[in-house]
Amino acid sequence: SLHDALPIWAAGAVREEIHRYFEKLAEAGALSRELLARFHEDFLQMFFEIVQGYQGRVHEIFSETYDYDAMLQACASLPQLLEFVDFATGYVEEKQNSAQEARNQIDRVLDFNHKNLTRNIGRKEIAEAVFLNPEYLSRLFKREMGMGLTEYLLQERMKIAESLLRNTSFSISIVASKVGYINFSHFAKAFKKEFGVSPSEYRKKFRAGEG
Repeated sequence: SLHDALPIWAAGAVREEIHRYFEKLAEAGALSRELLARFHEDFLQMFFEIVQGYQGRVHEIFSETYDYDAMLQACASLPQLLEFVDFATGYVEEKQNSAQEARNQIDRVLDFNHKNLTRNIGRKEIAEAVFLNPEYLSRLFKREMGMGLTEYLLQERMKIAESLLRNTSFSISIVASKVGYINFSHFAKAFKKEFGVSPSEYRKKFRAGEG
């Protein structure tokens, strides 16, 4: 069956496997319209599921790059079916490469952020450091991380501040400076919004709990 022949979706390997699969069937004289139709149906289902995973719209894909009717009728002959298989696996390969590049870009952003959270870095500086357009960076970060870049930076800074308040005797103004805040009142306001208490109240509660 198709699912036995294609245990994983690795586009290049799938394409080669399908070609070999049909070469063997043709050599054995085992090709039939019924088999092509069944394979075509299974393959379409797999492809549509993958396209949806990339948040793609099937009709839009085919209106731009491949004839939709030709796709539906690709089971009419083996050459037509293999032509569609080549298109579909090529499309997935392109998407996989794009997804990997996006992941690499996000990894560079996270690495830069991690190394620079003690400074008051913002979107423009981060974008320049990783060679991305600021607007594109915002969209990419939101899509890949599920939150905005500003929200992420705030959360990470507050995690560090919380740890410093718990585990050091630094003054609160020093803690603020160590997470990139020049203005103490801005830090105190952000901390209270995140944890529900001021930094000094948080430290008192934590130390009281230790006792």
